[in-house]
Amino acid sequence: MEEGTLRVYLVDPDGVETSQVAHSGQPVTLAGEAEAYYDSFRVYFEALDGDAQGVAYVIDYTYP
Repeated sequence: MEEGTLRVYLVDPDGVETSQVAHSGQPVTLAGEAEAYYDSFRVYFEALDGDAQGVAYVIDYTYP
Protein backbone atom coordinates (compact mmCIF):
# COMPACT_ATOMS: atom_id res chain seq x y z
CA MET A 1 0.00 0.00 0.00
CA GLU A 2 1.36 3.36 -0.99
CA GLU A 3 -0.60 5.62 1.34
CA GLY A 4 -2.99 5.30 4.29
CA THR A 5 -3.96 2.70 6.85
CA LEU A 6 -5.98 -0.39 6.01
CA ARG A 7 -7.51 -3.21 8.06
CA VAL A 8 -7.56 -6.54 6.22
CA TYR A 9 -9.98 -9.28 7.34
CA LEU A 10 -9.92 -12.96 6.42
CA VAL A 11 -13.08 -14.90 7.35
CA ASP A 12 -12.97 -18.69 7.02
CA PRO A 13 -15.97 -20.93 6.16
CA ASP A 14 -16.69 -21.43 9.89
CA GLY A 15 -16.95 -17.66 10.44
CA VAL A 16 -13.60 -17.36 12.25
CA GLU A 17 -12.13 -13.93 11.56
CA THR A 18 -8.47 -12.98 11.42
CA SER A 19 -7.39 -9.39 10.81
CA GLN A 20 -4.34 -7.17 10.72
CA VAL A 21 -3.73 -3.47 10.14
CA ALA A 22 -1.41 -2.45 7.30
CA HIS A 23 0.29 0.95 7.20
CA SER A 24 2.02 2.69 4.29
CA GLY A 25 5.03 0.63 3.25
CA GLN A 26 4.35 -2.07 5.89
CA PRO A 27 2.63 -5.06 4.26
CA VAL A 28 0.82 -7.73 6.26
CA THR A 29 0.26 -11.45 5.72
CA LEU A 30 -2.87 -13.32 6.79
CA ALA A 31 -3.38 -17.09 6.72
CA GLY A 32 -6.33 -19.34 7.39
CA GLU A 33 -7.51 -22.87 6.82
CA ALA A 34 -10.43 -23.76 4.61
CA GLU A 35 -10.35 -27.54 4.46
CA ALA A 36 -12.56 -28.90 1.66
CA TYR A 37 -13.85 -25.35 1.02
CA TYR A 38 -10.78 -23.60 -0.34
CA ASP A 39 -12.92 -21.15 -2.31
CA SER A 40 -15.31 -20.29 0.54
CA PHE A 41 -13.32 -17.80 2.58
CA ARG A 42 -13.90 -14.05 2.37
CA VAL A 43 -11.40 -11.19 2.33
CA TYR A 44 -12.44 -7.66 3.34
CA PHE A 45 -10.55 -4.37 3.21
CA GLU A 46 -11.43 -1.40 5.44
CA ALA A 47 -9.72 1.96 5.01
CA LEU A 48 -8.98 3.55 8.39
CA ASP A 49 -8.41 7.28 8.97
CA GLY A 50 -9.42 8.36 5.45
CA ASP A 51 -8.51 6.79 2.12
CA ALA A 52 -6.03 4.00 1.41
CA GLN A 53 -4.28 4.29 -1.95
CA GLY A 54 -2.10 1.97 -3.98
CA VAL A 55 -3.53 -1.20 -2.40
CA ALA A 56 -2.33 -4.49 -3.92
CA TYR A 57 -3.02 -8.03 -2.77
CA VAL A 58 -2.30 -11.64 -3.67
CA ILE A 59 -4.29 -14.72 -2.66
CA ASP A 60 -2.40 -18.02 -2.66
CA TYR A 61 -3.83 -21.49 -2.15
CA THR A 62 -1.80 -24.32 -0.67
CA TYR A 63 -3.11 -27.79 -1.40
CA PRO A 64 -2.17 -30.70 0.85
